[in-house]
Amino acid sequence: MERPETGEGSTADSLASVPSGIAAELAAAGFENARQVARGGAGVIYRCYETALGRNVAVKVLPS
Repeated sequence: MERPETGEGSTADSLASVPSGIAAELAAAGFENARQVARGGAGVIYRCYETALGRNVAVKVLPS
């Protein structure tokens, strides 16, 4: 299900680029086209394409 792209906080506004270190780790784990979709106290959520499954997935990266 997609959120409508209206006003501040829309899906298009919330997609942020991924730091290169995180992008490299996600790529090594089989995830491509990562985009940040949320950030909270427990970590950062990225939307990625998982090559093994052939579909988009959500990946939560916890702080170290």
